[in-house]
Amino acid sequence: MIGVCLCGACGRMGRVLVRKIAEQEDLKLVAAVEAPNTPLAGKDVGEIAGVGRLGVEVVGAERLEEVLRRSGAKVMVDFTVAEAAVENVEVAAKLGVPVVV
Repeated sequence: MIGVCLCGACGRMGRVLVRKIAEQEDLKLVAAVEAPNTPLAGKDVGEIAGVGRLGVEVVGAERLEEVLRRSGAKVMVDFTVAEAAVENVEVAAKLGVPVVV
């Protein structure tokens, strides 16, 4: 099982990715990251994406490093805007987490 951290999890395409990851037998969503200080923080990303509770709370990007360390994500998928992606990739690279942009 590959643990996935998804950045941009609550946007239109992010919600599609949440649904697709939830359907896969070899992938598990372990972290869902949104814009810094998002009002969606603390909500279950599965409920936001329409797949029911996944037990993964949305966090703001200001906590990305903490979330990558704590979640055990094996890969970070970034579906954010370019400016945010650069910062997110730098954090993941610092921790040795492979990235898909």
